[in-house]
Amino acid sequence: MNRSKQIADRAQGDGQARTLRNLEIKTRHLDSDYQVVMVTDDLIRGETGRLSVFSLVPKTTGKPSFQARVDDGSPGNRRQPELDIDIEGVSAAIKRDFKANRNGYIGHHTNRSPNPDQRIYEVEIATPTGKVFDGDVSFNATFSVGVAAVCTATATVDATVVRATRFRQLWIWLTQWF
Repeated sequence: MNRSKQIADRAQGDGQARTLRNLEIKTRHLDSDYQVVMVTDDLIRGETGRLSVFSLVPKTTGKPSFQARVDDGSPGNRRQPELDIDIEGVSAAIKRDFKANRNGYIGHHTNRSPNPDQRIYEVEIATPTGKVFDGDVSFNATFSVGVAAVCTATATVDATVVRATRFRQLWIWLTQWF
């Protein structure tokens, strides 16, 4: 599949979360060597299809960073949005450990509030050296939906035949010439 088709597929109104509003991060714990970096642009799904929410960036080198993003499936296979966390700046093996919540790495998947009317996620991120972040993230999502409409028109006509008299026929013939 070529790049232009991938971008066009992502732009379809198939129920994906397109924008986020009212982003709120309530921090219960933040490692002193990390800072929360909010997405400075509008929270709009980019051309790549990624809908970023925030980042946890280390203040010193050598530690991993974390990227929070919305995961709502793929074109043609949408599901309820989830807040997923990705670990960056580490080996592929550590990325797999983080995604699987093993060997002291925790946080790829978050827990959503059981209330279906609220989009509040409990986020806990940890590495083998300790807890990095613990808090709640909430936002409102706007979804894209395609709408197709079909219209049908019907016309009904009633006709009445009026017989023309000889005088009427003469009148029609004369008005055609003048």
